[in-house]
Amino acid sequence: PQSNGSIERQNQGIIKAIAGAKQDGINWKQALDIYVHTHNTLKPHSRLGVTPFELLVGWKYRGTFVSLWDSSEQIDRDEIRDKDAEAKLTSKKFADNRRGAKESDIAVGDIVLMATTKKIKTDPTFSKERFAVIARDGAKVIVQSDRGVQYARNIQDLKRIPKSGINSQDSSKDSDEEDHFPANHSEHGELINTDSERRDDLGGPANSRPKRDIRKPERFKNMFM
Repeated sequence: PQSNGSIERQNQGIIKAIAGAKQDGINWKQALDIYVHTHNTLKPHSRLGVTPFELLVGWKYRGTFVSLWDSSEQIDRDEIRDKDAEAKLTSKKFADNRRGAKESDIAVGDIVLMATTKKIKTDPTFSKERFAVIARDGAKVIVQSDRGVQYARNIQDLKRIPKSGINSQDSSKDSDEEDHFPANHSEHGELINTDSERRDDLGGPANSRPKRDIRKPERFKNMFM
């Protein structure tokens, strides 16, 4: 998204230049060359205060006639780097505040889920398999599966499982491993009567449903059927 945003911002100036050339009856290729020349040599960057030409050669653009050149001082590249870093830090703080970004709390020893590639929209974002974090270096995280296979992933592709969730899933696994009895059997293997069998004991049908009284129409009272 950041790259697309910078491209769209650059396209605004190009579209304005071509639209102006169309209105003035100028060839759009010539207008595009003028725009690129102005952008590279005459228009200072809003964040750095210098043009791309100055960053490339170290001094301001002085035209093609050497006799008209004036002596100019070299630009201070260290100062420009400091301005660039300060402006980028300010933009980062603004973007993080706007998006609600925060530092990830994934650390070594945590149990995480790994993001998977979605083939269709209804596919889950994360896999069911669990991974253990064995190393982390900034945004790079190395995880290991239960089979011993290691993967290197970006931290945004991982989701930490809370300890409460791990304990609850472990307890559910333990309960699943215990002996299960059928719904109509007791713990000692004795057969338990279900509702249908109870109704049979009472003399009623097993699957009885309430029915309304069926009466013949009035016109069929005197007829033998």
